[in-house]
Amino acid sequence: MTHTVRERPVVLLVESRRTAPAGLAGRLDAAGYTVWQAETGADARQMLAEARRSRRAPDLIVLDKVLPDVDGLVLSAIVRADTQAPIVVCAGHSVSSIDRALGYHIGVDAFVASPPGPDELETLLQSLLRRVPTREPEAAPELNPDPDLQIGSLLVHEQKRSATIDSQPLGLTPTQYRVLSILAKQPEGLVSTADIAQSVWSCEPDDGVASLIATQIARIRAKLRDRSCLTPSIVSVPGRGYRLLAA
Repeated sequence: MTHTVRERPVVLLVESRRTAPAGLAGRLDAAGYTVWQAETGADARQMLAEARRSRRAPDLIVLDKVLPDVDGLVLSAIVRADTQAPIVVCAGHSVSSIDRALGYHIGVDAFVASPPGPDELETLLQSLLRRVPTREPEAAPELNPDPDLQIGSLLVHEQKRSATIDSQPLGLTPTQYRVLSILAKQPEGLVSTADIAQSVWSCEPDDGVASLIATQIARIRAKLRDRSCLTPSIVSVPGRGYRLLAA
């Protein structure tokens, strides 16, 4: 008998009692999630440390921008170093584009208004879960696995969520992988800034996000150049987007 891959995905919910959306933990539990609750950044870090020792990990992390002991973006940067779980930050409607750009830069996957709407957070979490590998230990081979994407010497491994040049790993961050994968799915074609922003961060491309995309593209270019002078190149189309061209 096979098992459902994620019968009870685990959400680490980090929320101050002073600013916690009423009933959020209960709503997530009712929606089918196992909820680990922490009230401070220190509590969250301790929970993650204990999870590592027991070889467990949350599937998702949802945290307040305002916490009693640490800013939520600072906590996001700290936990991102230890986990690949998607991070969602609950912030006020007035969160600045600079804070959003900084958050995306350090590994935040999405921002939601605080408190989130009745269905907004649950829908977002379901979307993020579909982007990350499952944790089933001995999953049966997929009958139709996603094919690898080959562009010249570049190979983008859809299943492994990694990329290589001449079999040498590029060492991409999760965000850089997602950006490169979107470009690799349309080789030679124009991929708009709006499409990248929506696919990677589920947001509209304001000035801060456009700047973040340009930064990630520059870092991917540098890693491509480090491997070989005959690698594919990413070409900017001012005001429109980017193209991935074979060498």
